[in-house]
Amino acid sequence: LSQSSEWVTDELLSKIQGDPILARGLSDPRFSQAMAEVQKDPQGAMDKYKEDAQLQLFLVRFMQLMGSHFSDMGAKQGKAPGPAK
Repeated sequence: LSQSSEWVTDELLSKIQGDPILARGLSDPRFSQAMAEVQKDPQGAMDKYKEDAQLQLFLVRFMQLMGSHFSDMGAKQGKAPGPAK
């Protein structure tokens, strides 16, 4: 899953497109850079951008969306039938 894009669902893309803050942020190179920094050093990035209210709002909203998205995916996988024995 980490090397594939199967987690990028139509539902996720629709939610991003339907949220003006996320849609605008994902098209802004400055926000993309901040997201890359969050992946490498979450606390350091949050400290670095703590005074940027727009970026903080974007990061929090994005993390909330991704958290609920992966939780939903996990729940759906848990309900899916397993391989036949």
